Amino acid sequence: MTDYDIICYHAAIAQANAMLRKGLITETEFLRFEEKMRRKYNLPENSIFRDYRLIYPGDKR
Repeated sequence: MTDYDIICYHAAIAQANAMLRKGLITETEFLRFEEKMRRKYNLPENSIFRDYRLIYPGDKR
């Protein structure tokens, strides 16, 4: 995982979040997309660069 991977991952997730907020995609589609981007950009499942809500979905902070 490089700095470039982290930047690209966050750029992709930011766009997906915007689409989710506007109702263009469902939460299920967002989660599926996030998983694909996580794998594409080599982020481990428990990476500190992922949003904590994706790592701990039951956490309602």
